[in-house]
Amino acid sequence: MSAALALPPSPPRPRLLIPLALVGFLYGTMGTITAWSTIVTLTGSHDRFTSAVEHDAGRMLGLPTELGTPDQLQKVAARKAEALWSRRGVLVPLGGASAISAFLILLGSLRTVARSSRRAWGRAAWQLGALVSLPCTAVETAVGFLHSRDLIKAVADLHDPLSDQLRALLPVRDSLVLMQACVSALYLIGVATYLSTAGVRRYCEDGQPSPTS
Repeated sequence: MSAALALPPSPPRPRLLIPLALVGFLYGTMGTITAWSTIVTLTGSHDRFTSAVEHDAGRMLGLPTELGTPDQLQKVAARKAEALWSRRGVLVPLGGASAISAFLILLGSLRTVARSSRRAWGRAAWQLGALVSLPCTAVETAVGFLHSRDLIKAVADLHDPLSDQLRALLPVRDSLVLMQACVSALYLIGVATYLSTAGVRRYCEDGQPSPTS
């Protein structure tokens, strides 16, 4: 009688689920913090935002503190701050979408690997977050290139050797931004595809805790 009433064994946890979830945890945490910081920065007052950029141009814009004279550095920072502020109509909604998608990835990845009955919900949230993050990543990369062009224009009128070095380094930074976007896109596409496989779906749809294989 007990054998007849025994429940079938739960499907084993897919081997790649834990490594992908660890990356998802880091991606979701960093993405949520970065997006929320952007929203908070750009939804305050214009004067406070401009003052913050001019006060710490090196951290806010990645400008070397030894670039030109202090007056030149402040001028470049002010022009860059105005360019950023003029795009807040795009940056704030983009930050909101990025924050939501990153939080879905964070929460979904944790729920998917947890020993609970909410794994199916976690898989769906994780996959949705990955799919939403793809266009966000593309738009963020395009905006990053626009920021670089703004910075090049801002330092173009500085007659200083460091300004020439900065203009030479910006294409390298653009390449790093593009490489980072490609790595992120590869992870997001890989996760969205992997979460659709039969093994992952079967594991997540089973409500009973299952041992790690």
